[in-house]
Amino acid sequence: PVPGIKYTKYYLHGEGHANSRNGDGRLSLEMPKNEPSDTFIYDPGQPVPSVGGQRGTSYGTPAGAIDQSPVELRNDVLVYTSEPLESDLEVTGPLVAEIWASSSARDTDFLFKVTDVYPDGYSQNITPTSSGVIRARYRESESEPQLLLPGKIYKFTIGKGLVYTSH
Repeated sequence: PVPGIKYTKYYLHGEGHANSRNGDGRLSLEMPKNEPSDTFIYDPGQPVPSVGGQRGTSYGTPAGAIDQSPVELRNDVLVYTSEPLESDLEVTGPLVAEIWASSSARDTDFLFKVTDVYPDGYSQNITPTSSGVIRARYRESESEPQLLLPGKIYKFTIGKGLVYTSH
């Protein structure tokens, strides 16, 4: 670790409607209390596009920091935004998301991104590697995949140790 590093935990909050950047998803330093789950409906016929990032995408998007705001307007994306920062914030080190989720499917992918939202709404991924993806079957091990039991809640750690693998 970088000398003097301070790991900071941010928590997801919502009233059950964190869908899109227009939803009620909030990101804060306070632990959540008793809040309803946020849900979305995934349509495999209309997948959420990945734009920018470390390698770019097969959709022709170049690699790097790209405006994420069009993706954040989709109702099949959960968005959690902090209050505007009062001063600059340095982000150094691992970005890890720990979520508890269930799915009606036996396998699915979960992705998280960290972005810097400008006053005009432009939302830029902060580094080319400021996101993580996990395929649910590899949540515990890449060498011993385990499918989900639909409706069961599982813990997913995204961005730490497990690498997205396409099969």
